[in-house]
Amino acid sequence: MIKNFTISIPFIVTQSIKNNNKIMKATYVSVWDGDTTISTSCEFNPETNDVTDIESVDVEGLDILFEQYVELPNGDVIKNFTIEGDEIEPEE
Repeated sequence: MIKNFTISIPFIVTQSIKNNNKIMKATYVSVWDGDTTISTSCEFNPETNDVTDIESVDVEGLDILFEQYVELPNGDVIKNFTIEGDEIEPEE
């Protein structure tokens, strides 16, 4: 008779590790008042287009966010992405 036993599910652990490996360092770029560009570090998941861990910067004195995008290490620019679940789309 078996009283206590443990079942391990390696597939779930493997999937979790696999998804974490897809997160890459990137640059979050915001353009304010049409001509002030601020670039900060962030992490980007290309599978979900989710941006996290955006470095905080003081934007005091800047009024209007004109544009924002993510630049990947290979130079690609991503303009459709999410930040903490909020979808960001470029204005046309």
